[in-house]
Amino acid sequence: MTVRVLSYLIGALLVALFVSSSWGQQAGKSSSDPLPPGKPSYFDQETGARIYNLKAKTRIDGRYLIVFKSEEKLLVEVPKADKARLKVMPDTMPTSRESMRELAAGLVEAYEAQMKHFLPIIRGFSVIGLSEDAAKEIAHDPRVSYVEAVIG
Repeated sequence: MTVRVLSYLIGALLVALFVSSSWGQQAGKSSSDPLPPGKPSYFDQETGARIYNLKAKTRIDGRYLIVFKSEEKLLVEVPKADKARLKVMPDTMPTSRESMRELAAGLVEAYEAQMKHFLPIIRGFSVIGLSEDAAKEIAHDPRVSYVEAVIG
């Protein structure tokens, strides 16, 4: 099996796991803007930035999942946000598959990481080589719903 096929299969498995999980089924949560179960390990009350699994003992350093907000939330929350929080590609809104991929690539490049998988079905992407400080900066971007550290 080639590396490319194996990488594709792993990506497909990740998508299947996210789609079949109970995320978004929490009381009061819209299925269009799902959050992982439990409380975030990093949360900024002022900006709403959140990172899950950051303090997990089994987290894999430098690996994160980044999920953009739903279109509904983008339209309501981004115009109200401090424009200084839009550090990367401030005029790009992740409202289509192409704009999500473009913004994901811009964030990865700006923070000197590498995109592992683009996951449009969950409006997100996974990265490797991202520092914890960079993950926190990305979490503060008003277009980002949450960041989740990958656990092993």
